[in-house]
Amino acid sequence: MNNKKSEVQVSVNTALQASITPIGIDFEMNRLRLGENYCCIFAITDYPSECDYGWLSKLTNIPGTIVSINSEPIDNGEAVNEISKKIRMYRGQAASTKDPRERQRCQKAADDQEKIMAKMDQNGEVMGKWNTTIMVLSRDKEDYNSRCDRVKNVASILGCKIRVLSNLQREGYQQISPTYPQIKRIQETSSRYFPVSTFVGGFPFSSGGFNDGKGFYLGKNSSGGLILLDLWKRGSSRTNSNITIVGGSGSGKSTAIKHIIASEYARGTKIIVIDPESEYKDMCYNPLFEGNWIDVAGGNGPDVAHIKAEWLPQLLALGVVKPLDGYLSADVLADYSQSAIDSVTVDGSMMALPWFSNTYALLVNTELCEKAGVDYTAIASWDDLLAAAEKISALGSDIYGLAIPDSNGVEAGEGYNTFPALWARGGEFEKDGTIMLTSDESVAAYTDLQNLFVKKISTAAGANSFKELRNLFGAGKIGFYWDIESGIATAASAAEDEAAYYARTQAMTIPGADAAGHGYLIAHELVVFDSCSDEKMEAMGHFLDFMSGADVIDILYRNGQGKMSSRSTVMAEVFKDCTAVKQEKGGYTYAYVKAMDSAKALPSANIHFQDADAMLTDMLTELAQGGDVAEILAKWQTQIQNEYNK
Repeated sequence: MNNKKSEVQVSVNTALQASITPIGIDFEMNRLRLGENYCCIFAITDYPSECDYGWLSKLTNIPGTIVSINSEPIDNGEAVNEISKKIRMYRGQAASTKDPRERQRCQKAADDQEKIMAKMDQNGEVMGKWNTTIMVLSRDKEDYNSRCDRVKNVASILGCKIRVLSNLQREGYQQISPTYPQIKRIQETSSRYFPVSTFVGGFPFSSGGFNDGKGFYLGKNSSGGLILLDLWKRGSSRTNSNITIVGGSGSGKSTAIKHIIASEYARGTKIIVIDPESEYKDMCYNPLFEGNWIDVAGGNGPDVAHIKAEWLPQLLALGVVKPLDGYLSADVLADYSQSAIDSVTVDGSMMALPWFSNTYALLVNTELCEKAGVDYTAIASWDDLLAAAEKISALGSDIYGLAIPDSNGVEAGEGYNTFPALWARGGEFEKDGTIMLTSDESVAAYTDLQNLFVKKISTAAGANSFKELRNLFGAGKIGFYWDIESGIATAASAAEDEAAYYARTQAMTIPGADAAGHGYLIAHELVVFDSCSDEKMEAMGHFLDFMSGADVIDILYRNGQGKMSSRSTVMAEVFKDCTAVKQEKGGYTYAYVKAMDSAKALPSANIHFQDADAMLTDMLTELAQGGDVAEILAKWQTQIQNEYNK
């Protein structure tokens, strides 16, 4: 028997070996030689104050580069001292130099440092000490020079300052090597104070896949990198959430889409599936999803269906909805508010019946008002409300005077929930297809909102779902916020003492500039499909008249948590007995009846509105970081208008 162990032959990556353990190393002033490779070590000596998502990957993904990134968490007090010194230095240099370009450079550098200071102060930004070194290498001299130029150009585009480590190539090589400790001279040369969120958001190591950092896991790419997609992410190269999945038969396209649907539904996303082959019918009927199936193919489909307002643009795009002009009685049409009629009118034709609606009223924590010395019954204008909110917010760091709902808990957002604030200043989101964000009224309204977020009178922008706000209101942490009537009972579940919660909760109309303001009209509609024959349409008109009448609305209100009508006589009949005084649980109806008088319709009949709304939520998040309101609104006006012009 031969007991000698057999030797295992292992293949060797000679290129990698040459880089790690080169035959020879020769250091020069501005470069080095690693075996047969031409090399140069660069250091980033300054970073931009604000960076786009994934910005570092633009450097780390350049072929023939090795990047070393070192971080050190620091006390914010130390950062404040250092940044303050830099601001004074740059301001002093700007004041003393006679060169206009140098003066401009110094002023910008000081401004950038002040922005970092503002992030720390307003948003609690955590700071770190960072240094980044980059080694460029190539066996071909021309290719080496080209790669060096590319590194410098990309760094310049990113707003970074970069320089060759002259007479420090040896130390730079040691800095990059994982076997050496940090080199003090390199740290002194290139270390900078930097917001942690900006640097971490660079995702410099995402080259192996497509990683948004959060979202839906789709799998791995051919190189094993993760594919993690956030459908709602926006950026300079991703202006909407449209995706296309392609593949051969049986490759798993439908399975992937169903997984995405399930994931997004669990996060609260509203799902509409156009399904010509009935692949998703069983999924729709699954009790977990509580879906509604609408057969618009004709033949066996329904003649009429109840839909949410945001569904109408999609059905119109399919061309399956029948106009209602001439079929509803004149008395019924005259009874509707103009806002309700406008919400279902497209190109001059009435394309749906505004069946039932609800709206927002302002919910009030009377206990917080009393503690802050606020008489909520005396609030008669939007400015009165803002002043009251500031007083309530001063009660404690965990108390919010006026919370602004601006999201539904997913990144798609519901930016239109801020429209009551816009309308209170006399502004409009759009008029005849033209976005109105840059009007004086809009600038005033969004300045109000920015102040609420920056001063922490409201909770943080971009994530204020009704679920979160209801929990906070129920817990007694919010003075004012607007919600639908059913939200009152939902918030009660978060209260320690339900009886005490109802005792301190009141409702009133949202104030406007100097009178009652506007909540938006939350409309549910009835549509008639083109499968309904012309012979049936006269009878269909009578049916729709009946469905919008007082008998049906009364049933819907009593059993549907706040469902009302946009018909004046129906509201007068159904709610003739409601009183202005809340005496017990459920006695809030009067405020919502009054709010219906001035409720305004959303432009939801426009197919582009949903994408525009998601942009609004992103805009609010940006506004909350500070910055010039007019400039931010102008930027987003352009983007939203481009979406509308598609």
